[in-house]
Amino acid sequence: MATLVAGSLGCGPPPKDPAVSAFEGLFGAMARGDAERVHALLGPESRAALAAGVGLALGAEAEAVAERLVVRPGWTFIVDRSHRARLDESRSTDDRRIVIGSLSGRPQAIPVVRTADGWRVELVEARPVPNADG
Repeated sequence: MATLVAGSLGCGPPPKDPAVSAFEGLFGAMARGDAERVHALLGPESRAALAAGVGLALGAEAEAVAERLVVRPGWTFIVDRSHRARLDESRSTDDRRIVIGSLSGRPQAIPVVRTADGWRVELVEARPVPNADG
């Protein structure tokens, strides 16, 4: 019995990389229309670009940005969920990971950075991935 229990502890899929979880969480928040969570999951550069885009100064409070940010539930067309996000380990480091995910139907390399608050998605740095399978 002890052998069976010990053998089964190592079963199951490996844990998801936290950068991939942050990427998926961002688009899940978009699909739910949760503007505050979207803002919270963006990296520093993306937050600054978003604040400027909605007419607020750099460093504006999250609530102020979220109030001006229009995130409608059902915006799932932004991310093609049929292509699972994956980590590009060859271009990732301990503090900056590259997640390959589908945005607007095209594979993109999206940096996800480690901050004091956890992993955050830098959408402003997303770049198309040429000749990728998604």
